[in-house]
Amino acid sequence: MPASGKTAGRALKRIFKQDDILSKIEEQPASFSLLMNPTRMKIFIHLCQNPCDHTRGISRAMETSLTTVNWHLGQLLEYEYLEAKMVNRKKLYWLTGMLKPEDAEMVSYLRHEIPPQIIEIISHNPEARQKLIIKKMQMKQQNIDFWLKKMEKCQIIQCKGKGMGMTFHISEHFTSKMDDYDKAARNYSKQIIEILHYDGLMPKNARFKGSRLGVDVKLPSGKRRIHLECSPLAVARQSITASKTARGLRS
Repeated sequence: MPASGKTAGRALKRIFKQDDILSKIEEQPASFSLLMNPTRMKIFIHLCQNPCDHTRGISRAMETSLTTVNWHLGQLLEYEYLEAKMVNRKKLYWLTGMLKPEDAEMVSYLRHEIPPQIIEIISHNPEARQKLIIKKMQMKQQNIDFWLKKMEKCQIIQCKGKGMGMTFHISEHFTSKMDDYDKAARNYSKQIIEILHYDGLMPKNARFKGSRLGVDVKLPSGKRRIHLECSPLAVARQSITASKTARGLRS
């Protein structure tokens, strides 16, 4: 494929610098389409909904061999549909332009079940102590302590005080990150539509709601509705929103 075939990836990388006018993506031969391959399409959708997953995680989710997943990831990386970064000895993948590489570790923690629950508890109980979090989660102290340290390290949460009097709250840094990605989500959805068009999938009937994009695409097997998440911090935003809703109902 000619060098211009990587224009799609470069267009996505401008997510935080562009206005509402999308740059024109150079056309490619109609016979070429990465995403018409069902395995690559599944990987594409999975990483849009689960950014910063690693090879083994993708393989488990798709029930596909590591060898097959690695080969298709290589194809998507070569043509810049994906970006990747080594974090804690694992190679993490996400759709090009969806997030800043320095946020990959933070986003990878949110893929796990526990951090979003901790975010919801802290949002619901400002200045929450570890004892309360342990009680709400019904987990061992060692497990909660493990995740609190990881979340503090990547600035999802902040702590005050020492020992048993230590309290936790959502950090201003993380709140600012969520706001930035919320604002970028609509533009990113436009970029995704442009990539689907570029790939020959003829996207139609696109609908953007919250931070999610629903769009019809044309695949060899027929028309299909796909749903894509356009904010890598959507799960954290949902946890905070759930907490606010619970407080509102209680009041």
